[in-house]
Amino acid sequence: MQQYIYKDIFKGKARELLIIGKEDSNEYRIFCDGSLLGILLKDKESQPEPKWTTAYNILKPIAGRIGQFIDNH
Repeated sequence: MQQYIYKDIFKGKARELLIIGKEDSNEYRIFCDGSLLGILLKDKESQPEPKWTTAYNILKPIAGRIGQFIDNH
């Protein structure tokens, strides 16, 4: 299992998002304060770089940044 902590500012307040993913999966679950915000998916088929997508509106504006954070760690 992979775990990451992503820090950002939302509506003027600092927050920490817990990101949990399985080693063999392209699916990551995003939590804030113990609540599930949504699921982030890595589409490895897209070219030239993988795209990060989500069906959860709250994550859509930051899906790419979170995905880039995961890729860099």
